[in-house]
Amino acid sequence: MAMVKTGKGKKAEYGAKPSELRYRRLFETAQDGILLIDFDTGMILDVNKFLIDLLGYSKVDFLKKYLWDVGVFKDIVASKDNFSILREKKYVRFENLPIQTKTGKVINVEFVANAYQVDDTTVIQCNIRDITHRKQAEKNLKNANIAVQNVLEDLDIEKSKVEIARAKEEAILMSVGDGLLATDEKGNITLVNKIAEKLFGKKSEEIMGKSFFEVIDIKDEKGVSIPLEKRPIKMALAGGTTTTTIGPAYYYVRKDKTKFPVAIKVTPVVADNKIVGTIEVFRDITQEKSVDRLKSEFISTASHQLRTPLTAIKWVVERILKTQKLSMEATEYLGDIHTSTQRLSDLIDTLLNVSRIEDGSIGIAPQPLDVVQFIKGYFSECMPLCAKKNISLKLTRYPETLPIKTDLSAFRNIVQSLVSNAIEYTPEKGKIEIEIEDKGTTFLVAVKDTGIGIPKGEGDKLFQKFYRAENAKLVKTDGTGLGLYIAKEATELLGGRIWFESPTATAKNKAEKAETPGSTFFVELPIEAKLKSGEKRFS
Repeated sequence: MAMVKTGKGKKAEYGAKPSELRYRRLFETAQDGILLIDFDTGMILDVNKFLIDLLGYSKVDFLKKYLWDVGVFKDIVASKDNFSILREKKYVRFENLPIQTKTGKVINVEFVANAYQVDDTTVIQCNIRDITHRKQAEKNLKNANIAVQNVLEDLDIEKSKVEIARAKEEAILMSVGDGLLATDEKGNITLVNKIAEKLFGKKSEEIMGKSFFEVIDIKDEKGVSIPLEKRPIKMALAGGTTTTTIGPAYYYVRKDKTKFPVAIKVTPVVADNKIVGTIEVFRDITQEKSVDRLKSEFISTASHQLRTPLTAIKWVVERILKTQKLSMEATEYLGDIHTSTQRLSDLIDTLLNVSRIEDGSIGIAPQPLDVVQFIKGYFSECMPLCAKKNISLKLTRYPETLPIKTDLSAFRNIVQSLVSNAIEYTPEKGKIEIEIEDKGTTFLVAVKDTGIGIPKGEGDKLFQKFYRAENAKLVKTDGTGLGLYIAKEATELLGGRIWFESPTATAKNKAEKAETPGSTFFVELPIEAKLKSGEKRFS
C-alpha cells in the first residue's frame, strides 16, 4: 500500500477506507495523466501509470521532486514564485500547452490544476490530457469548414451565373418571332412565349402545367380533330422521330374557336438517352396560304387562256400535215411546231393539276381498270423515246391480270411521272424494269432504272413542288420539278403511299458521265380507291 507524506509531517494511508480505495482505483485507471502535488511545498506526491506512459518517464523521475525542478513542466511553472501564483488561483487551466516527452516528441496537452482537501491535507491534482489528435481534428474541421465555405461561395457564384444564363435563355425564347412552347415527357406545358399566347388567344396561366393535348386542339383542313397519335408533339414523345415537321395541312384552334393554318416543327429533348420533353416552334401561315391561293388562281386562269390557242395551233398543224403535200423540209418544220405545242400543252396540264391540288378541288371517281393492261398500253407511248436513246423498257414481274378500281386520270399521272422520269434520267443503253405485285387489299408498282440516282441528302426534298435534284439539273435543264410532286399528291388522294430507294450518287460523277447506281420508285395503292367528291379531275 502506497504511503505519501504531507507537508505537515502527517501520514495519509490510501485504501484504508472504501472511499479511499475507490479513489485509488480511479487514480490508477484514469484515461488522463494525474499528478498529485503537495499544496504547501510543491513536492510531487504521486503520479499515475497513464502519465508515465504518456510522457515516457518513470515514477522515480517525479516522486519527491518539486514541480518546478521537473523539466517537462517548466513551461507550466518555471520557479517556486510561479507555483505560488498557481496555488493562489486554486484552479488553473491551460487549453493547448506543448510538452516535450522523454523521447523528444512534442505533444499538445490540456493541463488542469485543482486544489482540494484530503482529510487535513491540501493537495493539488493536475490532470494532463493529450489533445494532439483532437487539435488536429479541430484544425482539419476548421479547414473543412473553410473549404465548405469556399465551395458554398463558389456555388453561389455558379448559381448566380446559371440564373443569369437562364434569364437570358428565357428572354431569348420569349422574344422568338414564332410561337414557342415546351412540354415535359407527359406532354404537360412547361413554357409558352408571348407569340404563342397571342396566337392561341390564351394567357400562359390558362395553359401552363396542363396537358397540351387537352388545352390546345388541332384540326385538318376540313375541321376534323387530328387523332392523338398523329399530333406532332405526341409523335416526338413517342420517339419515332428526332424532328417532326408538319406543313400547312394542320390548323390550331384559338380560344374563340376560330382556326389558323400552321407550319410546325417539334424536336424532342433528350437527356441520358431518354426523352424528357419537347420543344415546338410554330407559325401562322395564313398569309402564305393566301398568296399560294392567288398564285394558283393566276396559274389556273393563265393556263386556261393559253390552252385554247395552243389547241387551235395543234389542230391546224395536224390538218396541214394530213391534207397537204409538203416538202420534206416543210414537213420537218411543222413536226417541230407540233412537238412544241404538245410540250406546251403538257406543261399547261401540269400547271392546272398543281392549281387543282392546291385549292383542294380535285375529286376521285374510281372506275374498273386492269393495271397490267394499262401499263402495257402506256409502253406504246414511250417506245419512240426509248428507241431514240436505245433504252430497254420491260415489264419483268407481274400477274397475268390485276383488276382494280381507281381514278384513271390520277393513276395515269402517277405512272406517267415515274416512267417518263426514268426515261429522261437514264443514259443511253440503260434499262428500265417495272414490276407489279398483288398484295391482297393493295398492289405495288415498282419502277427500277439504271439512271443518275438520287444525291445523298436530297431525298427528303424530292417530292416537294418545283424541287429538282442537283444531278437532274445537269442532265435536263428545262424540267419543271412538278412531276414527282403531282405523283405524290395523286398517290395520297387515292389513299396510297410513294417512296424510293437509291444508292448514294453525286452531281459530279453525273457531269462526268460515270457509271451510276440508278434508283427504284415504289407506289402502293389500294385495290379499291374510295370515292371523293370534287369539282375537278386530274388533266
